[in-house]
Amino acid sequence: MARPPKGQDVLEQAMDALASAETVRDLRTAQAVVLPLMFELSLAQTAQVIGVSRRWACTLRNRFIRIARGEEAPRGKRGGRKRQNLPLEKEEQFLAPFLDQAKSGGVLVVGSIHRSLEELLG
Repeated sequence: MARPPKGQDVLEQAMDALASAETVRDLRTAQAVVLPLMFELSLAQTAQVIGVSRRWACTLRNRFIRIARGEEAPRGKRGGRKRQNLPLEKEEQFLAPFLDQAKSGGVLVVGSIHRSLEELLG
């Protein structure tokens, strides 16, 4: 006999997360908690439904439960401009003349953009 799924105490939070999920990862995480509790699916069945491996379904479920209980801090979102040379606004200002020239039928020459950028950055 299999163990009963854990997370009954965070089911309401998982249902709310399921309704407000903005990314596929958020949706899968909430489903990893809700499906075994609501529909009595095994971990393997849950993993198949949400499209991940059994191990990953278990990881998603456990992480959601720990965060909901306050035992773990949620992770920040990845992304951003890690190697930026200029703030986004200044970069847009810098590239505007080159892009205007390209829109009017001109050719974008990367070498000239690179030289201009080197002059700007020093």
